[in-house]
Amino acid sequence: LSQSPMMGWLYISWGDVLRDLNNITGALSYIQQGIEFSEQSNDAAMIGSSHLSLGRILFIKDDLAGAEAVIEKMENLAQKSDMPLYVVDPLEALKVRIWLQKGNLKPAVQWMQDREVRENGKYTLLQESKQILFSRILFAHGEVAESLEWFQKLIKIAEADGRNISVIEMLLVQANALKSKGDIKAAISSVKKAISLANPGGFISIFVEEGPSIAELLQIMLDENADIPRAYVKKILSAFRLTKLIQTDDSIVERL
Repeated sequence: LSQSPMMGWLYISWGDVLRDLNNITGALSYIQQGIEFSEQSNDAAMIGSSHLSLGRILFIKDDLAGAEAVIEKMENLAQKSDMPLYVVDPLEALKVRIWLQKGNLKPAVQWMQDREVRENGKYTLLQESKQILFSRILFAHGEVAESLEWFQKLIKIAEADGRNISVIEMLLVQANALKSKGDIKAAISSVKKAISLANPGGFISIFVEEGPSIAELLQIMLDENADIPRAYVKKILSAFRLTKLIQTDDSIVERL
């Protein structure tokens, strides 16, 4: 098995799990091994998947230039080989996330306008990912009320289908939108719900990806002695500090 192409897929999956747990060093190690296997087998799907995983890790590390270089490399490969949609679409979604992270709204809005939004009550996972992106773009564009309206619909559908990771992501973006409106109480409620879903699996990076605003809400919850799993919340905040998305006044911690 260790010499078969399947091992490449196992390395990629292993790296993805470690990424979710915010073990970035371990994740990178396994993803790099997955890339090596994919290039040896010349499997476009495996090559695309392994580089998608690498791009996501670089995004978490806030290495946007590195993530963009990975995406460009895969876009060039996709023009020459038959890369599946389950790789192409998430790569495209990551590209949009990077635009939003950099505050480059024009191409993000254009991307949204170029795609048809269909409200038929049934979403495949790929459609759901696009709907989440539409909501993110609306929020970034200042259309907060419309963004929140979308999230309310999407969360209900994802909850009914048991897609907890999607629900966690949407709750956190919703919290950022609510915080931008000044509704801190509702924002904290949204984060609390995300924590209750994420804690059993130990998810960390999904919080870090949403930026310092989530860290601020988590700190408020700790300071107010809210009914939350405090050790888990502190672990998430530590991950924010390690990625330098938030700073601490404690010079000893900074040196560590």
